[in-house]
Amino acid sequence: MQIPFGKYEGIEIRDIKERDPRYLCWCLDNCTNMTAAVRCEIMRALGLLADGTLAKTIDGELIGRWFVEMVREFQREGDEAMRVVERGYHLLKHLAHNAYRE
Repeated sequence: MQIPFGKYEGIEIRDIKERDPRYLCWCLDNCTNMTAAVRCEIMRALGLLADGTLAKTIDGELIGRWFVEMVREFQREGDEAMRVVERGYHLLKHLAHNAYRE
């Protein structure tokens, strides 16, 4: 799905996630008039949706909120800070997933 507005208008959301995930977080927080379909696709791209439905675990919700807050706090610190935030996000998801398998 392409994003229908803003500086990435006409670009696939999954491509924006690779280039500028901070922009997608900003959209979720600030774009109150986007369609539900666009909002869901952004959330899916950021890993905040599982199989088209909201993640049902508290862990998933907390990790998603943590990611959005960390992006918001460190986005002005540059690419290295964002790489650390993204690494932390993926590590938390991995740890939460494996916690229930043991």
